[in-house]
Amino acid sequence: MNTGSNHEVKLSWRFDNKRYLNGISVMRSTIYDSGYRRIATVPVTDTAYTDILPVSGENYYYYLLLLSADNDPIPTAKIFVTYTNDKAKPVAPNEIDASTITNGIKVYWKCEEPYAKGFYVYRKADNDATFTMVSPLIASGAEVYSFTDTSRQLVAGGVYEYFVRTINDNNQMSNPSDTVSANPGIKKSIAAPMNLRYRSSDGQISILWDDMRKWEPDLLGYKIFRKTGNGGFVIMANDSLQPGRNFYTDSTINAGIEYEYAVSAFDISGNKSERSMIKIPAVAVELPGPPPGITVSQAGNDVYITWGQISGDINAIKIYRSEPGVQPALIATITEADFFNDKNVKKGKLYFYQLATVSLANQEGVKSEKLSLRVK
Repeated sequence: MNTGSNHEVKLSWRFDNKRYLNGISVMRSTIYDSGYRRIATVPVTDTAYTDILPVSGENYYYYLLLLSADNDPIPTAKIFVTYTNDKAKPVAPNEIDASTITNGIKVYWKCEEPYAKGFYVYRKADNDATFTMVSPLIASGAEVYSFTDTSRQLVAGGVYEYFVRTINDNNQMSNPSDTVSANPGIKKSIAAPMNLRYRSSDGQISILWDDMRKWEPDLLGYKIFRKTGNGGFVIMANDSLQPGRNFYTDSTINAGIEYEYAVSAFDISGNKSERSMIKIPAVAVELPGPPPGITVSQAGNDVYITWGQISGDINAIKIYRSEPGVQPALIATITEADFFNDKNVKKGKLYFYQLATVSLANQEGVKSEKLSLRVK
């Protein structure tokens, strides 16, 4: 029987033939067929047992084990019960407080509700008529709870009020806690440049963004930063642009290098916006082609590889070898010859060879087509 209070359910039974019983064990599980555990052993004179369920709204299954001195315990039939109490409100949070933190407000509270599932935090600004829920479910289980509010809806200088409500395992909400208020620790900021984009032509990169004077009437200008590879951002020489100039052209770029740019706005009071960033892929470098006239032949037990004369300056020739189903592996780097003798081969095996040239700038070109040879 569901008692309707304090998560209690009452089990009762009648057993007339008690002469040979030593006791009665009460077994409980959340699954009908398995998982039963003994929760109590009571005298044979008892006819009832009150259990406190840990969770409301769930089915719990019970049976009794009748214990005797001479025989194995005898189980009774299984029954189930669910605890519910839709009218019971949980205890509201207490000792609530709010404090200013960097970029926001932190709310603290305690709660003595034993069956709390969690808590929700509500907020109201000075000019708002009603409180609005601003937190997800904050799960119970701590001694002191907190919620950090760093929403972008908070503005510098504003005053915000908060209260917290408890929700129990039966999804009942408590009354609101006491109300507390605080100011967010937010410095006045201006909007970052929006809609960054770029154009690349004739060895130059132009960075463009929306005209921020529409949103920031006190805008004084922009600062431009650039990062190369894994380095840090460096402010550009022509760093401070006028507010009406929402673009920047960089003519100091090099081919084959990836750049990242950042743009920050600042106003007449010296307030700076966050940086808006954009990555620019490396400008393509013309890579050298593979050597011409490649031949692969067997010389004794070795594989002999030759190639023709290469026009232009190169640093080296790289030779790759692979087998069926295996990725190509570098087996030699040739700097002062036009042939290579591969001695590390086995009779009967099929090999594939590819060659690639390396420029004076150490840029490796594309590999040649595969040439195959089975060693006899």
